[in-house]
Amino acid sequence: MSHDDFDFEPVPGLPRHLPPGERVLWRGRPDANAFAWRFLKFGHLTAYFMALLVWVVVSGLLDGVGLRELTASAATFSALALAALGLFRGYAALVERTTIYTLTDKRLVVRAGIALPITINLPFKQVAAAAMRECPDGTGEISLTIAKDQHVAYAVLWPHVKAWRFAQPEPVLRCVPQVGKVANALAQALAASAQGGTTTIAPIASAEPAPPRDVIDVGLKGRVA
Repeated sequence: MSHDDFDFEPVPGLPRHLPPGERVLWRGRPDANAFAWRFLKFGHLTAYFMALLVWVVVSGLLDGVGLRELTASAATFSALALAALGLFRGYAALVERTTIYTLTDKRLVVRAGIALPITINLPFKQVAAAAMRECPDGTGEISLTIAKDQHVAYAVLWPHVKAWRFAQPEPVLRCVPQVGKVANALAQALAASAQGGTTTIAPIASAEPAPPRDVIDVGLKGRVA
């Protein structure tokens, strides 16, 4: 999928221009490396294939397989393992390329989908709460609890949804760079929305480093704990 597939978007990540008076506070993508290592468990998969390779070699030695045959078997298995790992890493790169999270002062918009691009619009009035988890590299996740009278499809949102929450799916912004700053902007935006939009929120400058913050829990009134 190329960037030309999204030429219909007047603004990257948005199917149409924002209404007058609404402005973008932040726009970002999942970090492919963080997505591969944390969501796809790339490290665990690598260790698994390495353990299998050791088993192939050891079992061959115990069975008395000749060096040439054993080397060929190990090389074949290594090639297959590398191909599988390459597919996982390629998938992470495609998720990064085809996903855009957009935070405005009125809503959160998720444009995602590799084979079938979709756009999910989440006005703040549908968001009951949000929580952040930050990792040592500054990336992290922001999960959203949707009001009980609202519903989003789990399969449509995957992988941008919290695992195993089928009855009441929770959208997740995955592997977001500068997640602390993004969560803080979301908290302010939710608070301003609950107060009728009376608070001015500065857009995020993406070049600035994320502040040191461990956990943010945001309610409809902008409660931060």
